[in-house]
Amino acid sequence: MGNELAILKTLAGEKMPLLGVTARGVISGELFELEVEQRYRNEEDKNIEAIYTFPLAARAVLLDIEFELGGKKLSGIAVEKKEAEKEYEKAIEDGNTAILLEKSSEDLYTVNLGNLMAGEEAVVRYRYAEPLVREQGQLRLVIPTAIAPRYGNPESAGLKPHQIPGVDIGANYPFTLTIDVLGELAKGDMASPSHNLTMAAIEHGIRLNLKKGWLDRDFILVMDGAGYSNISCVRDDEQWVAMATFCPAIPDVYTDRPLSLRLVIDCSGSMEGDSITQARQAAIKVIETLKADDEFDVTLFGSNYRLLFGHMKPSDDFHKGRATQELIGLEADMGGTEMEGALSATTSRPSERDGGDVLLITDGEIWQIESLIVMAQKSHLRYFIVGVGSSPSHATLRTLAEDTKGAYEAVSPNEDIESVVLRQFARMRQPCAMRLQVVWPVPPLWTTLLPKAIFHDGTFHIYAAFSQPLAGNIKLAYSLDAGRRVQEVVQVLPWEGKPASLTRIAIAKRIQEMGRPMRMTNEQLAKLAVQYNLATEYTHYLIVHERADGEKAVDLPEIRQVKQMLAAGWGGSGVVRTQPCMAVLHAEDMSLDFCDHEGGDLPNVMTSRRARTTRPMGQLGAPTPRKKRGSKKMAITHGSPHLIALLNNLMEIVNQELIRPDDFPNIVRKIEKMPELNQLHDFIRDIDKQGMHTDEVWVAFISWATQQVGSECQLTRHAARSIHSLSGAIAPDRLAGLMVKFNGITLV
Repeated sequence: MGNELAILKTLAGEKMPLLGVTARGVISGELFELEVEQRYRNEEDKNIEAIYTFPLAARAVLLDIEFELGGKKLSGIAVEKKEAEKEYEKAIEDGNTAILLEKSSEDLYTVNLGNLMAGEEAVVRYRYAEPLVREQGQLRLVIPTAIAPRYGNPESAGLKPHQIPGVDIGANYPFTLTIDVLGELAKGDMASPSHNLTMAAIEHGIRLNLKKGWLDRDFILVMDGAGYSNISCVRDDEQWVAMATFCPAIPDVYTDRPLSLRLVIDCSGSMEGDSITQARQAAIKVIETLKADDEFDVTLFGSNYRLLFGHMKPSDDFHKGRATQELIGLEADMGGTEMEGALSATTSRPSERDGGDVLLITDGEIWQIESLIVMAQKSHLRYFIVGVGSSPSHATLRTLAEDTKGAYEAVSPNEDIESVVLRQFARMRQPCAMRLQVVWPVPPLWTTLLPKAIFHDGTFHIYAAFSQPLAGNIKLAYSLDAGRRVQEVVQVLPWEGKPASLTRIAIAKRIQEMGRPMRMTNEQLAKLAVQYNLATEYTHYLIVHERADGEKAVDLPEIRQVKQMLAAGWGGSGVVRTQPCMAVLHAEDMSLDFCDHEGGDLPNVMTSRRARTTRPMGQLGAPTPRKKRGSKKMAITHGSPHLIALLNNLMEIVNQELIRPDDFPNIVRKIEKMPELNQLHDFIRDIDKQGMHTDEVWVAFISWATQQVGSECQLTRHAARSIHSLSGAIAPDRLAGLMVKFNGITLV
């Protein structure tokens, strides 16, 4: 790393504690394992808390976390999340250094590094594993490194304020990567459409090296490798755990089944540049591919939507010609990403045929997905989705596709999107496989769920546990459209990796499924995650570094949220296509075919064109106007919308102003001068304070208010710590008495 990267700053000059990321991975058998090192340095003259939200592949399972400081290494353990958060905050208050790794959402994790002292350098090291997935004779490995800006309110998607990823176009973080490819996969050709790689022979395989990249795009590796079904089983204490990999060969797969197709294209601002170019190319290919007995319509959407025909139309020369003429001029000029309204209009358009398919082309950069999935499932249409761009939201789009019995594929700017479209069309025309069943030689203790749909030459995994080792063949059975029953026989093969990795991947999948819908309690799921040391939505990884008395932090740390690099090409911020050109690595003669690429020392960064989309906290509730003198008094009671609106406004002021406990008296003075909060001020003034100072009552009231407003308006970490510190000085009996009074609140 050069000296010019010793101190990384945002465009505004803010120092970023993240120095860069190094990763080392292995592809072997049916598994990809990656160890990632995040390097941090505090260049300031005060203790800080570095917070970094980063992406992970949706199928990946975190297995370990380690923290290194001053040559000392500490390993993390999974702890029930509320207990972990409590222990983390206690460590920070005690002046110790602590690490808390949280699962923020399905594909996002947040690492909190508290009390990194001035001048210190530390490493957070984690390891994850991901089952390999082969599709249509290829294996496509994706390592997400960037979180592109997403449309909507992240808090409504369950993220806490400190977990929300910010973006700064001046942020630059170097990324280096080494991947060892072992076994049969090392004998085939491979290519990276995203990065320039070098290759060297090693024992039992080859080593791929990325010497200098950036955290601004997905790393993608495409390898030759036909899928094959197999099952491996390992011992886990008193049970045996199996991973079944199925790659079904569906007979008579190539049919002329007529389609009722709704083509939906994202034309929001984030699609500008490479993404809309890909979408335009794909859309025209879709129209060309339609057959005479198909029917179709086209929807374009951004902040609003536009239907090309408004009804399903026959795939004749007239309608195909009109659609092509419209799509030739396709631009990303329709504003935000209001996907749900567009899809609702798309799925409700009239058709004389039952069922049908949606082909959605988008980068998927939205926060809210749950209501979208519910709406899509009610339509009884299958969603086939093509994710475009250098960093699409894979988890969002894959979930939408698989929950509607469709399929998802991503395509980067340097890949052939027409081939992806043709593969999606082939899936749509395949006979539907129904009544899917796995026949085990012995009854399982438990199994994970079967997929809602399967496709020819695709891959899916099933996990199960048994009271004895598996022996004999396993059968995959399903029925086709005509009622024909098909069976495929699968053999048990030895597991090539670490037995614990298979077991923990299986348990992580079980925990994920058992929580939706709730088939185990949160306490049971947390206990299971702790038993297998897994970071889940019920548990966090925790590490506490106990400092010597003379080395402890005296003050609370200053929060430094690590800003994301802007995803390459996002919103037309640059061109990723042909930078670099696709490089094909030939394993047999160890040669590399690269095209020349200049300017590789700097990331692709330009100004974003999309305005900030996160809704300000102050908009969550409108202020209640102060009543006019002589007007009729209206009571506002506990739980009423008017009270919640007032509390939301109070939380907004506290979040904006409260950084340290010493700030609190000035905040109270400000609150008392705000007319829109007069009703709260009057309530605090008139309450029986039991001899307490008004500021103390406000501390208690804000602590109570945080429990009333819910997840839509939470205290920031700075504010929460300050309130916690201040409330600790109030006698417990007095604090409890105030809480009772607050619960009986009535404002007039």
